[in-house]
Amino acid sequence: MDRSDVKELYFITLISNVRSIIDYGILSHNKSVEILHDDSIAMLEMQEKRKIKKIPGTNKKLHDYANLY
Repeated sequence: MDRSDVKELYFITLISNVRSIIDYGILSHNKSVEILHDDSIAMLEMQEKRKIKKIPGTNKKLHDYANLY
């Protein structure tokens, strides 16, 4: 996939988090928890799996990124 093929990206969150997105931008899960303590719509069981999932070729985990769809 070429970067120019991407026409839209989506970020799913609660409406109550929009103010912090306007103020700080879209943050990774880890930064959001560390800085803002925003409300979450995430399933806790899935978050437990995602927090240990490593990104191939990096030393980072999935929660170190802002996930867009």
